[in-house]
Amino acid sequence: MKKRTSIITIALVAIFAIGYFSFHTIPALANLVNMLFTNPLNLEWIDDHRVALTAHVNPALNVYIVTNKDDLSNVTKQGGIDFKWDSNMNNLYSIVLSPYFANGKVNDKIMKNDNDVVYEATDSESIIPGMTISGYNDENIYFFTKDTKQDQINLNIGNQSNGKIKNLKKVKWNNGTGKIKVISNDSISIENIDQKITFDLVTLQVTNIINKTRNNKNNQNNNNWNISSIYSTLHS
Repeated sequence: MKKRTSIITIALVAIFAIGYFSFHTIPALANLVNMLFTNPLNLEWIDDHRVALTAHVNPALNVYIVTNKDDLSNVTKQGGIDFKWDSNMNNLYSIVLSPYFANGKVNDKIMKNDNDVVYEATDSESIIPGMTISGYNDENIYFFTKDTKQDQINLNIGNQSNGKIKNLKKVKWNNGTGKIKVISNDSISIENIDQKITFDLVTLQVTNIINKTRNNKNNQNNNNWNISSIYSTLHS
């Protein structure tokens, strides 16, 4: 089994490095025919059986491709950015930005499994990468949006049920954005290259801000992504 896994891994890496899938003679990869991307971004094992590739398509779109090492005919893909699994690794969430080559305005969305629209931004809103999903049934969702008319960033806190957000709270946000992580039922953290911010979900207030030192910033440059920079690039 280990030998087979290694062979499959090497084969997948070789295939992904090419960037263009056209394997009509390999039924196991038939679903990947004519899939074009510019470069692979990440290759990871999801669990003991599934491997996933994240690849770049254009400035507003990546693709997340999942296949099973035991059944290569089982291939799924989902477009967007900021891909997040639920706690059971069964449902994949992503942010789908307005298409790069769209004619006219297409609102940003948060998608579940590429078919359920969990949240659709308003005409004046853009969704900022960094969302997270949590809760016993993965019912809690946290994400940032920017209202372009009011030039205001909001922290969105909501519950989802049957693929839709309910009880959504929008909190005006005057600090830096970043990766959102759940600390407890009552608090979350927002972390970027400059700061780590703690936010209380009960009082809806920032309770602590830790400014990172220059040395810490340098040490974490390879492990942290600047959400604001990515957001600006994707919406340029």
